[in-house]
Amino acid sequence: MRYLRNRPNRSETLCAAVMASGLAAGVGLVAFYLTRIFLAREPTGGVGVERLDGPQAGER
Repeated sequence: MRYLRNRPNRSETLCAAVMASGLAAGVGLVAFYLTRIFLAREPTGGVGVERLDGPQAGER
């Protein structure tokens, strides 16, 4: 099987550039959003976690 290869014209090149830019922007936004979510999490009550707000009602 043979394929005939034509050089892409200006509109095909522009379309590919726009689609690649949109895909790159989408991947970048998702990566930024997920990173922001992971960095904004508060630690759970594990070993070595100190409380900064002091004792609560009923604690001493």
